[in-house]
Amino acid sequence: MYCLPLVKSGSLVLVLLASFVTGAQSGALDQGAQLYADRCANCHGERGEKKALGRSRKLTDMTAAQIEETLQPYQLGLPAKTMKERMKSGLTGEQIEALAAYATQREP
Repeated sequence: MYCLPLVKSGSLVLVLLASFVTGAQSGALDQGAQLYADRCANCHGERGEKKALGRSRKLTDMTAAQIEETLQPYQLGLPAKTMKERMKSGLTGEQIEALAAYATQREP
């Protein structure tokens, strides 16, 4: 009988933890949506369906890891190929993750 309350409290902890993680993911997706609208949508389209300047890959064809890998050199200040300076500069690691999460969570 003593185990039952522990199971209930353990379940409560799991539910609270899941709620926290879901809330954090939602916050990252919201941040990613804003960053995408500000920096990406003009060239990549509303849903990531376009090749920017007709040359890049469609974001809808990329995984989150591929998007992060593509953006990380820009974060480090390495030379860009064609992305405008404003679009590529000043992204933090957290912002890159948020952009990648948003770009891969949207419906095509």
